[in-house]
Amino acid sequence: MRTFADVRKLLKQFGTVIYTGDHLGDCELILDELREMKAYGMIDADTYRMAVMIVKSSQQRQA
Repeated sequence: MRTFADVRKLLKQFGTVIYTGDHLGDCELILDELREMKAYGMIDADTYRMAVMIVKSSQQRQA
């Protein structure tokens, strides 16, 4: 996983599609979803950390 699109693909594998038209809002929703996925054991800690890093980096570029 290397890009924001890869994070979206990860979520889509679990049936989650997030697109509101507001990139920063999408990032917040994606971070919430990633937290829940990790809490329920759907993704491992390494995948979670990488995805969060990518999303936060994307947020900073858009801000």
